[in-house]
Amino acid sequence: SDIEQCISDGYDAIVFEPVDPAGLADVAKKVMDAGIVCVNYVSKIDGAEDLINGYAGASNVEAGEMEMTEACEAMGGKGQIAILKGPDGDSGAILRYEGYMNALENYPDVEVVVEAAADWDTTKAMETVESWKSNYDLNGIICENDGMAVGAANALGEGSGVVITGID
Repeated sequence: SDIEQCISDGYDAIVFEPVDPAGLADVAKKVMDAGIVCVNYVSKIDGAEDLINGYAGASNVEAGEMEMTEACEAMGGKGQIAILKGPDGDSGAILRYEGYMNALENYPDVEVVVEAAADWDTTKAMETVESWKSNYDLNGIICENDGMAVGAANALGEGSGVVITGID
């Protein structure tokens, strides 16, 4: 509805980051049909490359690889980790996870023991990590965004000794 309002208001260009990339193809088409420049930012609209003028964003695979490599190095190349993921189906989440798995090939002594979707949400991440505290002896929590990393850190508290990373 925000984008449709921008169309009605006669904007010359609209730059947006979709919360639900699968759900914005129709509205991106409306933007283009109205002759407004349409730029998709961070999470790509699924299958809608012809519905936008351009995409701005980094390589999520490379970002995931870099984040996981730094986390593994900070843990001395060994330990048990958890992964907090973004929403199922989100292109950014999928590609960051792919990067994680690529990097983990170089760290055979790092084991993923649990993962869960916290949907980019700080509170959901905090609640998830709270439930993990008594069930897992984690050395690291790798988060697909910074908000979830904040939630993980809040759940564990200062001085936990657990490596926590996030992107963004």
